[in-house]
Parts: sequence; C-alpha cells; structure tokens
Amino acid sequence: MIFFSSICNNAVDSASVTSLEFPVWIVQISTDPSQCKTLPSIEYIELQTVKCSYTLLCSLLSSLLTLDHKVKFELIDCEITSCVKGAVSILFNTGNVIIRTENEKIAVSLLDDKLLNALNGLNINSLSLDDRCKAFRENHKESLSQTLVLLLQLDKLSISVLDSTPDQWKTLHGLNIKSLSLRMIEVNHAESLSQSLSSLKQLEMLSIEVFDDTPDQWKTLHGLNIKSLILRMREVNHAELLSQSLASLKQLEMLSIDVDNGNRAPWEALHGLGIKSLSLSGIWSGFDHGLTVNNAKSLKQSILSLKQLETLNVDVYEDTPGLWEALQGLSIKSLSLSGQIIEFKNATSLKKSISSLKQLETLDVSVIEEYSNTVLWEAIQGLSIKSLRLSCFNVNFEEKYATSLKQLIVSLKELNTLTVDVNAHNPNMWVVFQSLNIKSLSLNLSKNGGFGVKYATSLKQSILSLKELDTISISVDYDGPGLWEALHSPSIKSLRLRGIDGGFERKYAESLEQWLSSLTKLDPLNIRSMSMSLGSK
Repeated sequence: MIFFSSICNNAVDSASVTSLEFPVWIVQISTDPSQCKTLPSIEYIELQTVKCSYTLLCSLLSSLLTLDHKVKFELIDCEITSCVKGAVSILFNTGNVIIRTENEKIAVSLLDDKLLNALNGLNINSLSLDDRCKAFRENHKESLSQTLVLLLQLDKLSISVLDSTPDQWKTLHGLNIKSLSLRMIEVNHAESLSQSLSSLKQLEMLSIEVFDDTPDQWKTLHGLNIKSLILRMREVNHAELLSQSLASLKQLEMLSIDVDNGNRAPWEALHGLGIKSLSLSGIWSGFDHGLTVNNAKSLKQSILSLKQLETLNVDVYEDTPGLWEALQGLSIKSLSLSGQIIEFKNATSLKKSISSLKQLETLDVSVIEEYSNTVLWEAIQGLSIKSLRLSCFNVNFEEKYATSLKQLIVSLKELNTLTVDVNAHNPNMWVVFQSLNIKSLSLNLSKNGGFGVKYATSLKQSILSLKELDTISISVDYDGPGLWEALHSPSIKSLRLRGIDGGFERKYAESLEQWLSSLTKLDPLNIRSMSMSLGSK
C-alpha cells in the first residue's frame, strides 16, 4: 500500500519539492516495469488532499498498467497541477476518484472530464466508465471522443450511464473496439446509438443491460455483424421486435439472456436462430436469483429449433420439471447447470432429460449441498461424457457423500478430463478421483487460501493413482508445505500454475523447484504461469 495524506497542502511534484514546508514521499515511476522498484507488488494507492502533478499522474497510470495484478488507485480531493517554466498552476480538483487497473485494463469513476486526458495515449485494451463519469453524463463529447480515439490499443469498452444524449452516443462512432458493454435504465436517442453501433466495424461482442425495454432499443441491434450478444433486462415487452432483430444478426454465434421475469416472450424470440451457444439466467441487476421457467413448452420449442446449438448454460434457481423437460432430446455437446438449487426433487424428470443428451461431451455442475445431490449423481451416472467439472466450494463432504460421488465418476467410462473447484481443507474430496483413467486434472483451490500440510498425504495418494495423467492445472492463492510433493506424478507432460486474480504467492520455492525437477517428461514449452517465472528445466 502507498498512502499519501496531507492537510498541509503538500505537493507530489518534483518541480516544487524543494519548497515544501513538510517532507513528502517520492515514489519512483517508470513505464519500464523493471525500473519500478516500489510498485511490482503494490495493490492499493491512495492520494488524499495532496497536490499531484499531471505528468506524475500520467506516469503512474502508465506504470500500473504494466503490472499483472489488480491495483486500486484512489484520489480524494487532490489538486492536479501543471508546471510550465518552473511555475506550478492548478489544473483541477479530483473530488473522489477511483481508478482500478489490471494488466492493460482500466476502470475509472470520473467526476471531472479533465482527468480523461490523463488516459490519452496509454496502452489500454479495456476501459470501463461508470455512471458517475461526468464526461458521459454531460456534454463533454469532445474530451471523451479525443481520449477514446487516442487509445489505439483499446479493444473493450464498458459504459454505465443513467441518462444519455445524442452527442454521447456519437463519441463511440468509428472506434476499433471488439467488445462493448452498455448499462442504462432505458435506451434514449436510439437512432444516434444505432448509427454508432453500425459504425463499429470490428465489434464482435455487445452487452446491453436495461431496466425497461422500449421498441426502439431492439431496432438498434438490427443487422449488426456481432458474434456474441448479452442481454440483461427485467422483462421483455416487445417480443416481436426483439425476435426480428435477433434474426437479423447473421453472424451471431453466442447469445446470453438474463431476464428477471420468466414469461414466454424471450423464449419465442429465440426460435430458429443459428447460434451455437446459449446461456439462460435469472440473475438480474445483481439479485441472487436463477432462472425460473414458467413456460416450459415455449422454451422447449425454441431450444429444439436451434439446430446448430452445441453449448447450453443454465443458471438454475428452482428445481422445476419444466426446465428438465425443455432439455430432453437436445443435440448439445456441452451443458452447464449452475445456480442455487438446494434440493433436487424431480429425480425422474432430471435423469430422463440428462440421459437423453446423446451427443453430450462436457458437463459442468455446481454442488450446493452434499446431502441433497445424490439425486444429481444418479442422473449423471453412466453418461458418455469426456469432460466433467464439479464446483464444490461450499461443500464439506462427509465420507459417505464422497463415496457416492466416487461411484458416479467411476461410472463415466469415457471421462478423460476432470475439473474440481474444491475446499482444500476437505480430505474426503481427494478420494473421489483415486485410480481414475483421466488424462487431465484441474484443481481450483484459490478460494480457500493456502494448502494444509495435513491433507498432503491423501492428495498425494490420489495423484499417484492416476496412471494416465499427463496434464495438471493448479489454481491456488499460495502454496503450502507438502503441496508440491503431493502433486508428484512422473507422467506429467503439461503444467499450468495460476493464482486467484492472477496472483500467486510462492512461499516454498525450494519445494516447488524440486517438484519441477522430478517431472522428467515435462515439456518446458507447456509450463504456463500467469504470475511467476518458473525458469527453465
């Protein structure tokens, strides 16, 4: 953490340091990461009631964008200054500004559009502007347009706005972005927005979240060449217009619909689309709800009409027979069932639907409560899937439930890839994948901190029993004593290590190096890490 605070009008400005009555800290800033002695592991910077030179601010932002982890940078009532021929002058006061960066991505909350200029020319590929951004809320089109045009590497733009004007949508015109996210109460000035969207020739992904839909908003989508579309809305009141616009998206491959109301309108709009991937959810505006299907027949008819559909993701809230009936007989290759189902009550319907998916190769399920999911295990048992992912973060398996899950996985004769999001402090979970014939194993332990040594023996026995294993992926906040020894398997050819949010705290370097040296079949080209250098073998 770096923290500057001053009620004495201190200045963080090399041109005026010698004249200060009170001392300040000076942080070395450089666009070259190897020269940033102070910043490599910094996660939070706060400047409060200080003067900061515009040059230093730009340099700091440039340096933060070179780091491979998230950094929160907060400016509280700071005066941004300029220095011309030794004379320091105040450009503006920041108010309360929060800037978040992560490896060429930046999210900003700007009350003064002058701060936008600090972004000009930065190597940013992702920019987020929230609904406090004065430059978009008010008529500062020139300032915002100039900044966006100068961000030559910008691929992804996210804007949250309460009210809009025609000029604001014009700021998007002609950008080379590939991804655009818009969040608003409703679409105002649809014609201006439509013209700007049509001008985004490189646009591949569009996300729109609205509180109230209007007839004009669906017209803004018409004829776009996007491949991916995400729609988040409270309800659909203009289904026919939505259907017409979706049908006009000839390049569309992925569609995600998040709707709060389970009426039939959105399902009918899906009919006959050429999409390959469909995601359905009821989690709207941050509320913790999954999809509730009130019109299963309509949903089933629409899904069955999607002849090119390969992937279906459903965020489930209630165990309703209607949803399972809508899945029956699909030709999908990948199915994801996530959400907050506490208890599966419709065992027969669930099992009938899943067993009818003859082309299914990949299954992803979330496990909420261990005692209620024996019904789910029975439904999955004996499938011909090749890849299975189990998300079990919130589950502490008792031995009898782990045994039940073990029997399920053993029944999956064609399984070669297993991914488990699991509590690292649960030894019963390790016996689940003992002696399997899988070739690839991924363990996500990141939400549970470090790895406890008392579980190392159980994990080691399970890893050694996987005779066909050649690929392993580990996600963990930081290693622990016994982790690397537990993962010993001489047959490993491909390895990936990563940490939550891209960070990995390596506390047991010697143990890690010994482990890597023991992997005699490991191809150095297949060693991947998001956050540390492993060196060469």
